[in-house]
Order: sequence, then structure tokens, then C-alpha cells
Amino acid sequence: MSEITAQPAQSPRRARRKRVLMKSVVADVSGTRLFDCTILDVSEDGARIALPAKCELPGIYYLINVPARLAYEGVTVWRNSNRVGVRFATAIPVTGKTDPALAFLRRLWLQAATA
Repeated sequence: MSEITAQPAQSPRRARRKRVLMKSVVADVSGTRLFDCTILDVSEDGARIALPAKCELPGIYYLINVPARLAYEGVTVWRNSNRVGVRFATAIPVTGKTDPALAFLRRLWLQAATA
């Protein structure tokens, strides 16, 4: 008689998230639609954010982490009311030299940091 052992379920999340409470901004890829939000948990490859009520996210967007001086190209992986799971595709430093097409991220970060 062979024994079958249960395998632990694989978690879709690769990195453990750290609980935080960080001011952030979500902007569409052109930088024309934006709104404030809060990062609740963060890891190197994603975050959980809190959005304003009835806020609609575009398919791809930038999440600007104000204290970390980083913008992430992000996509939504889950949503539950005003809580959203975001997977990071790319991290972009907003205070250093960057692609001129992404210069608007620095401007948006600066506006949020001084508000």
C-alpha cells in the first residue's frame, strides 16, 4: 500500500510583503489621469494598495511610491472593494536620470512629496 502525502499549495506571491503605510500616487501611462492612494504592504515585486472609493484603474499604470522615490509600472492582479493587489513590472527611480518620455513621473512625485 503506497502512502500519499499532501503537498503544500504553492503561493502565487513570490516575495513576502512588508506592512507599511506610504503615501503614493497612481497615474496612467501618459500621466494625465492620476489620484492619491496608500501603499499598505510592499515587496520587491508587488504591493497591496488602498484606493479612493469607486476609483477605476487603467490596465497598465504607474504607482509612485513617494517616500521611496520610485515609480513602478504596475498591473492589477486582484481587487476587493478599494483594496488592490499590484504586480510590479519595472521599477523607475524618479530622482535620477531617466528616460525623457518618463520625465512626468518626476514631476508627479515632486508634486506629491511637497503637498
